[in-house]
Amino acid sequence: MSIFGTIGGLNQQVDLSRQTPCAGNDGTTITAEDLCHSTPLRPAALKSPSDEYARILDVITRYAIHNPSVSFVYKKAGSTSPDLSTPSKSAIQQTIGLLYGSSVGKALLHVSATGTPKSKSKSKPGRATEDDELDQEEEEDDSNSSEQRQDDTFLWVAESYTTEVNYHTTKMVFLLFINHRLVESPRIKKAIEAVYSGVLPKGACPFVYLSLHLDPKAVVVNVHPTRREVHFLDEEHITQRICDAIQEALVVNSGSRTFQYQTLLTGGVLEDEERPKGSD
Repeated sequence: MSIFGTIGGLNQQVDLSRQTPCAGNDGTTITAEDLCHSTPLRPAALKSPSDEYARILDVITRYAIHNPSVSFVYKKAGSTSPDLSTPSKSAIQQTIGLLYGSSVGKALLHVSATGTPKSKSKSKPGRATEDDELDQEEEEDDSNSSEQRQDDTFLWVAESYTTEVNYHTTKMVFLLFINHRLVESPRIKKAIEAVYSGVLPKGACPFVYLSLHLDPKAVVVNVHPTRREVHFLDEEHITQRICDAIQEALVVNSGSRTFQYQTLLTGGVLEDEERPKGSD
C-alpha cells in the first residue's frame, strides 16, 4: 500500500513498509490508494457505493462525537455541500445535538463512574497473624509511592452521555469507545437495555454514548475477526458499576414525566337526547 500526497507543491509517494515521520503542514493533501492490496477478495464483498458511503458516514459521525475538539467535514466527491460538518473546540453534548438532533441533545444526562479492577484487591485466606501484619505494614511503608502509581495505572474511568426517561426512540443508538477506539460489546449493551426496560415504555429505546478507559493489557481484542467486538478483565464488575451509575442518574432526574396524547374526535355524532324529534 502506498500513499500519495502533495506537500509544499511537490508530489511525493510514501511506502508504508518504511514509515517515517512527516510534518502535516497547512495545505497538505493526502490520498490513500490500493487499500485492499493485502486482501484482494475484499472488493468483491463490498456493496453498492451508496451503502458503503452510508457506512463510512456512520463511523465518522461516531468519531466526531468522541473527538469534539476536532472539526470533521465529510462529503461526496464533486459535491458542494457536506453531509457532515462539525465545529472545532466543541463539547460532546453539543456535538451529539448537532448530529443526532436537538431533541437528543436536550435530553442528555452526564454520567461518570470510576474505580479499580476487582481482581487487583487480593487477600490471603485465613486469619492474619501479628507477624504477617507487621510484614504487611513494612511493605506498605517501603513501597507506598510505587503502589500508588500502580493503582493509578490500573484505574478505569467511564464517561457517558445518556438520555433521560422523557426521551425514547424505536431503535437504540449505542456508541461505545474503549481507549478511544470504536468497538462493540453486546454484554454492556444488553445490561444498559435492562436498566432502561423498567423506566421506558415497551419497545422504546434510549441513546447512549459511553467512553471507557482501561488498562490496555486488560482488553482482549481477538474476539471478532474484524476486531469490532472486545472483552476485558472484570467486565461484569465494571459493567455493573456503570449500570448502577446510569440508574442512579435516571432516578435523580425522573421527578417529572412528559406524556403526549391526542384528543379523540367523535365526528359530530349527537347523543340520543340531543337529536331532534322525528329524526332517524
